[in-house]
Amino acid sequence: EPVNWGEEEEWLLVRQSSVILEYSEDSPTPNNVKLPPGKLLLQLVEVESQTAGGIITSQASQASDLSGTIVALSDDLQKDPHLAIGKKVKCRPTREAYEVKMADGSNCMQVDLKDAVAVWSE
Repeated sequence: EPVNWGEEEEWLLVRQSSVILEYSEDSPTPNNVKLPPGKLLLQLVEVESQTAGGIITSQASQASDLSGTIVALSDDLQKDPHLAIGKKVKCRPTREAYEVKMADGSNCMQVDLKDAVAVWSE
């Protein structure tokens, strides 16, 4: 339920555990996002596949593993020597991945490190 603090604007109180990411400008960019602990922001690798009926689908529309490049890390994960901006990550399917539309129009996914099954460099 929105709260009116006596001004023209309405505010909505949200639990910290429900926050997907925070950003400091009008739209999120890899440089201005702050992620909750244990989270990664991945730029999805666009992989198209064709169904048996001939329909072409992108990875974002499939309920399969997610693969992408790390574009942002939560503060606690920045200290992990195995993780870095630019590394590739493969995650198992999860309902805990959230799509984020970036300022440049690209789509990223916020995922939990516990869902990562592989991390590598190319």
